[in-house]
Amino acid sequence: GKIWKCSCASQGEWGGGVTIAGIDEPIITPATFNMYGGEICYNTANIGGGVSIGNPNGTHNHPAIFNMYNGEIHHNSSGSWEQYSGGGVYVADYAIFTMENGCISDNTAEAQYGGALGGGVECVGTFKMFDGTISGNTASGGAGIFLMYNNTNAENQPVCNAYITGGNIINNNGEGIFIYNNEKYPEKAYLKISGNVNISGK
Repeated sequence: GKIWKCSCASQGEWGGGVTIAGIDEPIITPATFNMYGGEICYNTANIGGGVSIGNPNGTHNHPAIFNMYNGEIHHNSSGSWEQYSGGGVYVADYAIFTMENGCISDNTAEAQYGGALGGGVECVGTFKMFDGTISGNTASGGAGIFLMYNNTNAENQPVCNAYITGGNIINNNGEGIFIYNNEKYPEKAYLKISGNVNISGK
C-alpha cells in the first residue's frame, strides 16, 4: 500500500502522511502505529513531512509509538516556520520511534526562518535504530538524523535518547548525525552507537 501526496502545509501543522498522537487525560494512553511494508511518500507538512509522532507543540503530553519493521518513507518534505522540521519523520518528546528495518530516503527539511533540521529523522524524544537505511536526505542541520534537546525550562522533561545498533546512515546531503544540546541541561541529549553501524557521507 501507499500513503502519498497528502499535505498539511499550514503554519504549525504536522504529519503530512501520518500523525500519531495519544491522549494525556484522564489516563495517559499512547497511540501506536506499526509499519510492516508499503510506502509513505511525496507528502508535505510544516513539521514531519512523512510521519509525525507525538505533539510537536509541546503543550500537552501526547505519547505515541511508531514501529517501522519494513517499508519506505521517501520523498517527503517539511517546510517549518521555525527550526523543528523533520522531512521524513519527526519524533516529539514523549514519543518513541523504533526502526527495525526499512528505508528512509530522499526526504527534505526546509525552514522559512532558522535552520532546516532533520532531513530523514528529527528527534526530541526517543529513537532506536536496529537495522535499515537512512540515505539521500537533505537538511541544513542533521541531513540524516538530528537529535535535539532545547527546552530551557524543562528540568523535569524527558531526555532525548537515540540508540543505534545497526543499519546504514549513508549518502545524506549534510551531516549523517547531528546532536544539538541545551547549555543549561547538557546531559539531556544522549546518543549511543554500538554494533555494526555504517555511517558515511557522499
